[in-house]
Amino acid sequence: MAFHLSNLGSLSATLQGYADNEGFIPEKGDHWQEFKWPHKRQQAFADQEKGEAYWQDFLAKAIAATIKAERALENLKYSEGWYRGKRHKH
Repeated sequence: MAFHLSNLGSLSATLQGYADNEGFIPEKGDHWQEFKWPHKRQQAFADQEKGEAYWQDFLAKAIAATIKAERALENLKYSEGWYRGKRHKH
């Protein structure tokens, strides 16, 4: 199942290069045909000779980038600068 870019809040910009036209980022088990890619990227994935290798490389990088962004978000949540769900100090 795809991961939506908006789930990462302020860190979503780090993953925009892996998102389709609707903001979804592929995860393990996803197929490129399930997404709405920009035309050039879709052509690359559909290439008969190199498309599958390109997709697998892209998918691995997208997964790694998502994990990195999720960890950064977790670190941010536990930092002094995170106020979501907490009272602001006056």
